[in-house]
Amino acid sequence: MAVYVTVAIDRPAAEVQAVEAANASVLAPIVAAARRHGATHTRLVRDGRVLDLERFADRAAYDRFSAEAADAIAAYADLFDGAVEEVVWTAS
Repeated sequence: MAVYVTVAIDRPAAEVQAVEAANASVLAPIVAAARRHGATHTRLVRDGRVLDLERFADRAAYDRFSAEAADAIAAYADLFDGAVEEVVWTAS
């Protein structure tokens, strides 16, 4: 069963993009791991907020990704001083 992960960043899109560009070495391992584990990615923006939506084929794929990218994910969240919220959803 598919797993969806929402990553909400309470910052304007331009700021998020600038931080990501300035810290590409933090983001790169996350993107690479997500691709290796078959994730798809969509970014949505609204009212000074960014919402990234990732889809994994199943929980096992997400768990492998999460274990592999854990340090990079923590470093990414640190870039935004705690303004990042990750929620894992399971399709029904």
